[in-house]
Amino acid sequence: MIDDKDIKAQADLITDGIMGGSEWQTYPLPTTIGEAINTIDDVITREVAWADGDTSDIEKSWSMILEKLGERK
Repeated sequence: MIDDKDIKAQADLITDGIMGGSEWQTYPLPTTIGEAINTIDDVITREVAWADGDTSDIEKSWSMILEKLGERK
């Protein structure tokens, strides 16, 4: 199960810029779960759009995560 700590850790990785150099977009540290999810969603959406190959596995995985998070409400 994904918890707040997992989401923050992912957002921290994105924010710290370890995914690339200055050409990569960085985000402010999220202060809410919603902000964290939006940041990760932006990155996944961007990467899927740039991908050369099949991304159905990534899209399905993200969909499943969002569905599971929706059950927590």
